[in-house]
Amino acid sequence: MSFHVTWDNEARKDRAYLWATAPDPAAVRAATDAAAAALGRDPYQGTTHLSEGLWRLIVPPVMVYFEIDHAGRQVTITDVLPAP
Repeated sequence: MSFHVTWDNEARKDRAYLWATAPDPAAVRAATDAAAAALGRDPYQGTTHLSEGLWRLIVPPVMVYFEIDHAGRQVTITDVLPAP
């Protein structure tokens, strides 16, 4: 079963900023696209539950924070930051 992945406004801004300031913008785009695809397939695979419904996925050079609505089959990406 797949999940529908959406980006909230803050995450969209984060992604655009990282892309615009990255030494390799193509890598940022590829990583965010790969993260969204992976979350759409299975948001529990390879991710870390942080607390109270907040999860994290690291796909260098970025990490995405997201929430899962399992009943609604929905993933909402809330933040995008540089990977550690």
